[in-house]
Amino acid sequence: MKVLNYGSLNVDNVYSVHHIVRGGETILSSKVEQFCGGKGLNQSIALAKAGVPVCHAGLVGEDGGMLLDACRESGVDITHVKTLPVKGGHTIIQVDEKGQNCIILYGGTNQMQTKEYIDQVLEDFGLSLPVFGMVKDDRHRTRALVTPEGEEIGIQGAPALFAFIGQIQEETHRSAVGFHHKRHTKSGLGSTLEKIPGIGETRRKKLLKAFGSVKAIRQADLSALEEVLPRQAALSVYQYFRTNEEEGTCASSQGSPGAGG
Repeated sequence: MKVLNYGSLNVDNVYSVHHIVRGGETILSSKVEQFCGGKGLNQSIALAKAGVPVCHAGLVGEDGGMLLDACRESGVDITHVKTLPVKGGHTIIQVDEKGQNCIILYGGTNQMQTKEYIDQVLEDFGLSLPVFGMVKDDRHRTRALVTPEGEEIGIQGAPALFAFIGQIQEETHRSAVGFHHKRHTKSGLGSTLEKIPGIGETRRKKLLKAFGSVKAIRQADLSALEEVLPRQAALSVYQYFRTNEEEGTCASSQGSPGAGG
């Protein structure tokens, strides 16, 4: 048995920041990383790693090479992943020092699916199934289903069906958010400490274990830091945060929020 998974593929651009940016504000990111994402892609890779033969179908843009490579490396069949000469789906994810995130999603090629291509994939897979779509409202909530003929079925028309679809969506969203949170939190928490001379992985872990967050480490006095680290290392941490706070104050006074390019 081979599984056909038709779903989204995204490039996740993850920015480690002190706090989630506010309206009209320009802030610096201490670290930027790229990951392969998209609920559909994650599902296919998970299936492949569990030993299930899986074929992924969907659309990527000209910037989707890393997504295709990730599928190949995991053993996912990408015969039915089509590349278009446009920008693909991607996200901009901010992760603050507490591990909280904020996500901007650009659908790109994920929103360029056509009935003809879906029918072609199903036919190539030897399947003949009616394909229904979900219609979202302005708040990205499902408000109706659309039939293969283009007719909408409102929520009121099939409450039990929509309750079932809603449960699937909520569970998928919960699982995806939890996965991303777990994957990015460690990077977001440790990225600031990585810049401090003499503070390696072992000392970063000690600091985070003792204080719980980078914010608490930043606010700690020298004596508190010395209870966790040797004096010279504690002094390095103390001076790093005091120096950067002063530089940040000077920078903010020289330009108005939102003036950056």
